[in-house]
Order: sequence, then structure tokens, then C-alpha cells
Amino acid sequence: MSDLHALEDALAREEWLAWRRHGLGGSDMAIIMGCARWGSLWTLWLDKRKGLTSRADTGAQMTGKLLEEAVIQWAVVETGAVGRMKAEPMQHSDHEWMRGTPDAWLMGRDGSTGLEAKVAEWPWETPPDYYLAQCRWYMAIADVDEWLLAAFFRKAPAWKLYRIERDLELEAEMIGAAGEFWSRYVIGNEIPPIDDSAAAGKGLGVIHGPPAERDLFKVATENEELMVRTYADFGSAIDTLEAERALMGNHLRDAIGKNSGLRWTGGRCRWSRSDKQPRGRLTVRIDEEER
Repeated sequence: MSDLHALEDALAREEWLAWRRHGLGGSDMAIIMGCARWGSLWTLWLDKRKGLTSRADTGAQMTGKLLEEAVIQWAVVETGAVGRMKAEPMQHSDHEWMRGTPDAWLMGRDGSTGLEAKVAEWPWETPPDYYLAQCRWYMAIADVDEWLLAAFFRKAPAWKLYRIERDLELEAEMIGAAGEFWSRYVIGNEIPPIDDSAAAGKGLGVIHGPPAERDLFKVATENEELMVRTYADFGSAIDTLEAERALMGNHLRDAIGKNSGLRWTGGRCRWSRSDKQPRGRLTVRIDEEER
């Protein structure tokens, strides 16, 4: 790719990100509905109110983006579509904050169907809720009764196509929750409830900023003093647990010896190490029914 084309692509993406920031997209819905693998309401607040993205793409996300086109092409063949159309950003006719950019539209003899393309490790019996939320959001915006989700599973390897039907009751719940977030935390002046996420800590830092003076201390209330003491106690407990865990880990290393690890009916423990990294890392896998 030439430097000019790379610049054009970068500018187009920046424009798209700016457009997306002024609304709630499909991938935001998992956070709104409480089924996200990562992110919190503070993640969205930082993005929509402050224009601060929370994290760079992980390796898995980058792999998914690179393989997306292959998944779309497979779906075209699998469905017998006569073609595919690049999906443009779309917006709800009544709620302009309802936005989304599907991966593609598959063209059939009876019309077009939206498609979302995903890459995962192992096959699902049904798609995870965080992907279903995204597809249902697109159905609500486009006002269609079906959406397709095509997936490639890297470790199987396998391809699979899922047909998702519209659920108007669930859709109304999603729109209500999304509308409340938008009106309270984006348009309004409220902040999300404080949670344990790193995004909440970052958001509070953005709100309050650095202290006006280096040694400016507020007199603590009785409740605030209790919070400080509890926080300190948590730190001491964590230090003790980490030391005990490290000791147990070294005993396990000694027990494993020259082997790769330990195994039993319900799981296994592996000691991964090399000449350059002799301490290595212990990983434990315990079957869910054994927990």
C-alpha cells in the first residue's frame, strides 16, 4: 500500500471514529447490557464524553480484523448469495444516537441480509451474548427480521453460520437501556456508578484532575477514614496471599521436576520454562465440574 493510500485510510478511519463517538454502536451494546468480555460503563463514558479510547486492539482482535474478509467470502458461498455489498455506517430513523456499521450485506434473490463476521478459538453451540447483542442492535437500526453471523474457529478449525431472528421484546429492553445511558451519561451531567474497573479510576482522574496544591489534604470523614483503613488492609492481605502463592508455586516446580507438569482426573498443571527463562510460568486448568 502506498503512503498516500495509507494516509487516506487513516483519515477515513478517524472520520468514522468521530461519527461513531456521537452515538452507540453495535459493539457498545454488550457493555450496556452487562454481557461484555471487557469494558464497563466508564469505558463508554470516556469514549463518548471525552473521546478517549480505552485500549488498543489485542492480538486476537487484530487477527479477527485480518480474517474478516475471508469469513465474509465463505458466507457468500455458504448461503448461495448472488453477491455482497459493502456495508456503510447506518443510523436509526428516530434515534440518531443508534448507530452501527455491519460487516457486509449479502445479496440474495429475495433481498439482502446483514452479516457479522467473527473469528474465535472454539465453536459455539449458540453465539455468545456479546455478539448477539451486536446483531440485535443492527436489526433494530435497519428494521429487519433476521441477521447472519458467520464465524471461523481457529483451533477446530471449522466454519459455522448462525441465523439470528429478531426479538422485539429484547430489542425494546436494549433500546431503553441504551437510551438511558445516552441521556444520563452522555447528554446529561451524571457519571456512571463507581465500579472496580481501571476505566473508572481513569475517568475519576479526568474529572477531578491534578490537585491544586501538592500537599493539599482534605480532612477525612469517619466513613472516609474507614474506607482508607479497609483499602490498606486489602493491600496487606493481597501481599500475604501473593507470598503464599509464590511459595506454593515453587513447591509445585519442585514436585514437577524434569516433567512438563502434573495431571489428575480433573485437570492439569503445566510448568512452561526454557534455558533463557528458567523460572517460567505455571498454568493450571481445572475442569468446571471439578471446581
